Parts: sequence; C-alpha cells; structure tokens
Amino acid sequence: MLTGLRFADGEFIISMDDDMQTRPSEIIRLIDKINEGYDVVYGYFEKKQESLFRRLGSLVHHATVTFLMRKPKELKTSSFWIIRRYVRDYAVQYTFPQVAMQGIFLRITENIACTPLQHFDREVGTSGYTFKKLMRQYSGDLGFSVRLLNIVFVVSLILLCGSVLGALIILAIKLSGSTDTGSWGLSCLITFYTGLILLSLGIIGNYLGRLYTGETGTPQAVIRETRNIDKKDNDNPVDNKLINRD
Repeated sequence: MLTGLRFADGEFIISMDDDMQTRPSEIIRLIDKINEGYDVVYGYFEKKQESLFRRLGSLVHHATVTFLMRKPKELKTSSFWIIRRYVRDYAVQYTFPQVAMQGIFLRITENIACTPLQHFDREVGTSGYTFKKLMRQYSGDLGFSVRLLNIVFVVSLILLCGSVLGALIILAIKLSGSTDTGSWGLSCLITFYTGLILLSLGIIGNYLGRLYTGETGTPQAVIRETRNIDKKDNDNPVDNKLINRD
C-alpha cells in the first residue's frame, strides 16, 4: 500500500480492494464526505458480506486500535478510503517493514471521518487474508502505540502507593497495641518491591518508546496548508513545522 502511495499523484488518493466487494460506483460518497473538510475518510459497511470469524476478528481489531491508538470509538474503518495529498506526503515517510495504515493516518491527523457504503458479494475467488496474515496485521497495529509501556508505569505507581498505604495501616494497628497483623507486613513488602521493579521497567519503557516513535518518523508537526511561502522553501514538509500537533 505504501509503495503504491509513493507513486500516486493528485489532490485526492483512493484505496479500494480489487475483489469488487467495494465498487467504483461508491467512490462518489467518499468524495462528497471529504469535501466537507476532512483529511481522511473511511468507507464502512453496515452489513458485511463475510464470515462470522472475520466479523469477530474485525471487532477485536477495532477494540485494540481504539485502546492503543486512541482511535475515536465512533470511527469505523475498512480498506476503502480516501486521503488528501498532504496526508500521503507524510505517510510515505514511514519506512519500517511493519505497516498499519490506520496507525500511520492517526499519527498524521485527527480530522478523520467515515461514511456508510454498500458491501457487495465477492465476484470470484476467496479472501487472501489467512489467519497467519491477519495475526501479522494485528501485531503490526500493536507496534504503533507505546501505551502498553505506559500502563506498566501506571501499575507500578499503584502498587507502590498501595504498599505504602498498607504499611501505614499496619503501623497504626501496632501503635494501637494490637500485634495481630498476620502476613500483611510480608504482603506489603512483596508489593513494594514488585512496584519498584515495574517502575524501573516503566522508566526504561518510556525511553524506549520515545526512541521508537523517533525512529519510525512520527512527525512533530503536520503542515496542512502554507501561505506566502515559496514552494522551493517548502519541498520537505518535515523542515517547516507550521502546525504543532500538540
């Protein structure tokens, strides 16, 4: 897909499958939607002509991408989409072999919409997506987020705070004259050291996440439009950070 985008030209670029389950007659709906001012528009199918296994896989994939990449819950996606030229310009800068188009688009823009389309029956053949290929695509989605590393850091803080709170409760019980604390002391100690270990891993993971996002070319800023700038000074969009994503 990215290789094709590197050769694509035009103000709008469309991707669609070749099995005729998505048809050229539906393209006008994508064009109408993106002309409302969006940068990326996905076509989605209210009624899919596919097996139950594929439907379940799509639900898991949607939930994963929503959680890891913070994709809006109402955004429904497919392989039938239209993008603006500037989105393509940033997307083709990604050079890693593991590719997830949703992840690439979401890190470029949040101005994304979807529109319902009709899903037709497959004309000939069967889907080329085997279970192995689907799992490979799923693992590619995991690589576009460092949120799992951040979760480790948060869990470590919870464990540390819980162990300190438990220690204070044990201290208060002992100061009250009671000595029956059972194994609470040992539990607090184990929880505290577990939290320290996870905290160390979370800190290391945070640095690795920053290195990863840098190596994969995550843009610091995205240029949607330039004014009063000579084209020769704006050939490389990465060199002119006009719109900060933060």
